[in-house]
Amino acid sequence: MYDPIGSFDKIRENFILYIKTAFGTKFDSIEQERESILREKGLLHQDPWIEPLPRYKSSGKTIGGLNDNDLPGLNPTQINLFKDLVGCGLFGTNELYTHQYEMLTKVLNGNNCVVTAGTGSGKTEAFLLPLFAQLLKELSKWTEAGQPHPH
Repeated sequence: MYDPIGSFDKIRENFILYIKTAFGTKFDSIEQERESILREKGLLHQDPWIEPLPRYKSSGKTIGGLNDNDLPGLNPTQINLFKDLVGCGLFGTNELYTHQYEMLTKVLNGNNCVVTAGTGSGKTEAFLLPLFAQLLKELSKWTEAGQPHPH
């Protein structure tokens, strides 16, 4: 279990100990007064703000583990291009959250989707994955720069 308040307290205590050690005096009254001042909110620290974030469910799928069942409408070449593009930095070897995986498969199946989730949930990736997949589907229809577009 994570203990953000305990971590905050430990960091604050370590900073105070560092100041007392590095800048100590032989006068107890000065040391006590300084420590009292350092413990006042607003000088060395503020009260921590904590934002509880839910743990999002993993789909159990990684980008490298996706196959044609997971990427409907993409042919094997497009699947490999998708894995290379997305795996080179956007995801790497991280598992997709369930909402990211569902967004990808539902959009590729032709559904219009909206994803809402909290901070740090991977909403950006949830909309970028289907976008990249769609671009790779259309890639074979693109003409080279400077070439006339067939009508």
